[in-house]
Amino acid sequence: MGQDLVERLAVYRVLFRAEWDAEAISDIRIALNQGRSLGSSRFIDSIARIIGQRR
Repeated sequence: MGQDLVERLAVYRVLFRAEWDAEAISDIRIALNQGRSLGSSRFIDSIARIIGQRR
């Protein structure tokens, strides 16, 4: 991945850097502000079962 530690760290950061579009960021902010789960309906249903309430 690189010749030395600095180069390997730089490559690793690029490899796992996520770039989010404006819509995804907006969805995340809304979910956080409303205290809601964000994800597929299957994921949201599983969270609801775990916490014992539908949000």
